[in-house]
Amino acid sequence: MRRDGRDPARTDPEARAMTDHVVVGTAGHIDHGKSTLVRALTGIDPDRWEEEKRRGITIDIGFAHVEHEGVLLAFVDVPGHERFVHNMLAGASGIDLVMLVVAADESVMPQTREHLAICELLGVRAGVVALTRVDLADPEMLALVEEEIRETVAGTFLSAAPIVRVSGTRGDGLADLLQALVEAARSLEPVPDGPWPRLPIDRVFSARGFGTVVTGTLQGGPLSVGDEVVAVPGGPRGRIRGLQVHGRAVDRVESRHRVAVNLQGVSRERLERGHVLVPPGREVETRLFDALVTVAPDAPVGLTHRMRVRLHHGTAEVMARIRLAGPGRVSPGASAVARFRLEAPLAILPGDRFVVRRYSPVTTIGGGVVCELDPPRRRLPAERWEAWARELAAADAPRRLVLGVREAGAAGRALDETALRCGLDPGKARRLVRDGRLAAAGHTVRLFGASRLVSAEGLELLLERIARRLEAFHRSRPLDEGMPPDRLRAEIAPRWEPDAFRELLDEGAARGVLRVSPRSVSLANHAVALSPEDETLLRDIEALLDRADEPFLASEEIAGRLGRPGLPAALLDLACRRGRIVRIRDGVWAGAGRMRRIVERLEREAADGRTALDVGRFKELFGLSRKYAIPLLERLDDLGVTRRAGNARVIRRRDSPHADRPGGGA
Repeated sequence: MRRDGRDPARTDPEARAMTDHVVVGTAGHIDHGKSTLVRALTGIDPDRWEEEKRRGITIDIGFAHVEHEGVLLAFVDVPGHERFVHNMLAGASGIDLVMLVVAADESVMPQTREHLAICELLGVRAGVVALTRVDLADPEMLALVEEEIRETVAGTFLSAAPIVRVSGTRGDGLADLLQALVEAARSLEPVPDGPWPRLPIDRVFSARGFGTVVTGTLQGGPLSVGDEVVAVPGGPRGRIRGLQVHGRAVDRVESRHRVAVNLQGVSRERLERGHVLVPPGREVETRLFDALVTVAPDAPVGLTHRMRVRLHHGTAEVMARIRLAGPGRVSPGASAVARFRLEAPLAILPGDRFVVRRYSPVTTIGGGVVCELDPPRRRLPAERWEAWARELAAADAPRRLVLGVREAGAAGRALDETALRCGLDPGKARRLVRDGRLAAAGHTVRLFGASRLVSAEGLELLLERIARRLEAFHRSRPLDEGMPPDRLRAEIAPRWEPDAFRELLDEGAARGVLRVSPRSVSLANHAVALSPEDETLLRDIEALLDRADEPFLASEEIAGRLGRPGLPAALLDLACRRGRIVRIRDGVWAGAGRMRRIVERLEREAADGRTALDVGRFKELFGLSRKYAIPLLERLDDLGVTRRAGNARVIRRRDSPHADRPGGGA
């Protein structure tokens, strides 16, 4: 079984030929023989550039591989010179174990320590120490150097690592080193797939007959020929035309493999080191995040508030400013919470590790773990901010989502966007919610509509706010049935989607708290009670509409004829709801008795076989001018009494399944 937990028999032919695939990163001081050793182990020269061969030093990252005892060791050779540590950091992205190289004739040097610190900060947890150039040191010197190596790696992930004496030129100890690397590879814990495939690009080039090719160490999940991918941040979209793993064409490549990807539809000029290939819809990037940072014990300086730093993540390097949770500085060996404001967007996720280097002179300061992307502006004391960030840093992706939803309170959060920015696949998040398995620290979340997540506490708070707002509305508008749902949503939950808010109202109705209709929301115990004065006014309105020469009147005309300039619109709405008057259109009313008589006359026409009705016939039947006939016909259409057919109407029979005879006021 490979260390990614997949059955080799279920993957591509190359994967079936081996039981493990491990990416090995070299580390160590310049000119300690890293490239020579990789070349001796694999037979492949990792130095790709003419300048590297001419000067005899590694400038950029190089690649080689060898299979031993069923384990394929994919080497990423990194430069050792302090001027090229940024390239070393790009190469360290995605390595499984490290081969720390120390020359016997020079012992531990500055970049030995810096590279070791970087690997520690990036979370590398296994490796082997190669003591090279043993042919240039006597036994006493070898013993002293081994002792210094043990002192250097004490307390790190290499504290128990084997030290293998080798010579890349003579071949001494190469078999022992290969065996030690294989044993270290087999000791690695399985690495679960991430939320989705991510390929940090470390090389971009064009190949004759193929076009654009990128390489990197695949993380998070598999890629297949034909997959669509997007380069983030802000990059183009393309399709995978071909895949190669160590020179072999494959249809599919698993996570934790070195891979070359031939892209279709993307020009070389639009891609660069630092881009990350991801599936469409997974384009997460940010310019702001919170992180738990640690300053290396032997860092030349600590971190200070507003300090400008170089931030390395994956194969990318961006400039950033730091905001600390508290005053002062973070001293070497200490950790703290910090906010990073980036000068360029970065494709990064919570849980990812990164390295921080001083802007100038360029030296490694420390590193950290991302806690939260695009954190909201919070006015929290330093202790609470730090406690919150540490809780997020220790959480897995589902727990981070729950904690974020809980913090959002009544506003809730959109599922897809929140899941992505927590490093959780939205589809998986939706399944976890619907199965009731998305919970953290006793806090559960619910999904309303297609995408609105809210915690149990947030739900109770929101229903309480709705009840308070409706109480106030009923006091100020006692004749209204309730608030329009859209208005209530705009006032109480503007971030909620309409479908989600409708489900929320249904929840309130199911609890017996709310009464919900398409037009209004009220408290369940709300009842409209007319005063004697209102009842008298309502009878006057009914009488006026039934005896008026016109078939309908506007609200203002009713108020004027009754001598009631302050006629409440709510009273007219109430009369309409109770079927005592009929709404022709907004602010225009007819008497219920008059409308019933019109409908009854049309039904007699239909019963006599005269179902066709044009405007002229309608005017003739009821003695109306066109001014009144057209609005009445349109309302009769709405009520299902008539049906428009071109420029005419068809009278629906009473037994028509579509007829909706007005009892008054729809």
